[in-house]
Amino acid sequence: MLLSCLFLKNCANDLSKLKENYRNDYDYDYLSIYLLFIFAIIFFFLELIIFIYAIIITKKCSKNNHELLINSILSITFTTPFVFFNMLSNPCAKNIFN
Repeated sequence: MLLSCLFLKNCANDLSKLKENYRNDYDYDYLSIYLLFIFAIIFFFLELIIFIYAIIITKKCSKNNHELLINSILSITFTTPFVFFNMLSNPCAKNIFN
């Protein structure tokens, strides 16, 4: 989640810098940054959907408060690996997905 937010922020900053120096002709820098910005938005929303699923796994599959705290920290920092690891190893997460 953190990487997708940083990627989206960097692409938005690059796009705003190029819009300030924009000329009437289309240059490849503007088109490539614009495509990267669209890709960053799509990646961010996919990561957001996976993050919501990670929070659901954390709330429903944690047995005590210590496990809930650790799973919450892991789901925030390592969203995609946390979900994929739980899908492979945790039967409770498999049941939630089904």
